[in-house]
Amino acid sequence: MRHKSDENWDVGTRCLQSGQTNAAASRLYYAVCQAVYEFANKKEGYTYQGYGFHTRMASTVRNHGKQSRYYWERFGDLMDLRTKADYDRDSPTDEEVSDILTDANAIRTFFFKEAEK
Repeated sequence: MRHKSDENWDVGTRCLQSGQTNAAASRLYYAVCQAVYEFANKKEGYTYQGYGFHTRMASTVRNHGKQSRYYWERFGDLMDLRTKADYDRDSPTDEEVSDILTDANAIRTFFFKEAEK
């Protein structure tokens, strides 16, 4: 999962730099999701089953770590941006995606570290 997450993170940040905010929001969200999934799989025995995946990842974020409440809120913000990017007529703004970048990477980094423990 780390390789996939790194690839999505790289693509997402390059898309953001080039003004492609829809692709950026989507790829950054999945980069974070893949880190959370790595943790859920290794530490909780969760395996991808399709339906309910995104809700399960949000629940995992909410229930782990000293920053869990804050990370859960920011993960929800990132999920909202991805939904806006993928399904709404309007696109996320550059500012909205840029604003969440640091927190998204913090969440991603935290869950990869926790998965390795």
